[in-house]
Formats: sequence, structure tokens, C-alpha cells
Amino acid sequence: DNEFDAVVMYHTLEHVLNPVQMLSDIRRVLKPGGVLYASVPNAGGISFFVLREKWEWVSRDHVSYFDRGTLRMALDKAGLVPAVITSYLGARVAKAKYHWEARFIDRISNLFCLSISLESWSRKPSAGCDLSAPSG
Repeated sequence: DNEFDAVVMYHTLEHVLNPVQMLSDIRRVLKPGGVLYASVPNAGGISFFVLREKWEWVSRDHVSYFDRGTLRMALDKAGLVPAVITSYLGARVAKAKYHWEARFIDRISNLFCLSISLESWSRKPSAGCDLSAPSG
């Protein structure tokens, strides 16, 4: 309990039968103010709506699916404070000469939740922190 400053979950949560329980366990092991980074396939993205059962992330070992709202709800139920949940296409890593185009593409991608993955940053509240008023 209260052992870790940070936990990273990269495409893990979708393999778990009870993601809220796993997130609650992560909350337990995080120190107050500790951070969780989680990335999951984006079941709210355009590729999911277009491809449905042919979507590359539909498989027997994926037992939980998330869109921006359900990921936020799972984090909230586990007592973690979601700071930001993003859906970038990855253009932000473009070469410097394309910086403004990359920023524009990523803003559009995030606004319309277009990418195949969601990235979230959450934190464990410090003592006395109001859970009802998440930042970001």
C-alpha cells in the first residue's frame, strides 16, 4: 500500500475482467499524489465505428472496451482523478518543419477522438483532496 509514485499500464486494462477492481488496486498501491498512465484501444474512435467486428482490436483476449467516457467512469469509480484523456493520431512526433501541421492534426484527432488508442493520466488524491473536482 502507498508504495509507488507511478504505475504504467500500456494496453493492459482491456484484458481484465474487472477493470474497476484493477484500477482500485492501483490506487491502493500508489502513494498519495501518485500518477497512473494508462493506454487502451479506443472503442469510441472512428475506426471502431467504421470497422465494427473487423476492428483490429476486437479479439477474444480483449474483454473490456473503452471510449473516453467509460474510461473516465472506471477511473472515477476506482477513486482516481483523471487529469486528461487524449486521442492523438501521433502526428505530434512529426519533424520540426511540419510542427504546426502536426499540432493541427493532433488537435482535430483529439477533438473528434479519432485515434485507435486513448491515453490517460490520472492521480491518486492526496489527503483531503476533493474527488468531485478533478483538474484538467
